[in-house]
Amino acid sequence: MFYAQVKKLCDERNTTLTSVAVELGYSKANVTYWKRNASPTGETLTRFAEYFDVSVDFLLGRTDKPEVNK
Repeated sequence: MFYAQVKKLCDERNTTLTSVAVELGYSKANVTYWKRNASPTGETLTRFAEYFDVSVDFLLGRTDKPEVNK
């Protein structure tokens, strides 16, 4: 679910998951692992959530609402 959610966010912003991952300090290999449904670490989830300003629950597919509870 993580890969699909992040891919959707990237598409909405006309960027690629690979470019965002590299910008955040991850390798292209990480993207391949996530594509194969490997679970990202908590730190990874947090970094992507902050980057896209969405909740971790949204990235994990637990909610359809991307808003972060502030």
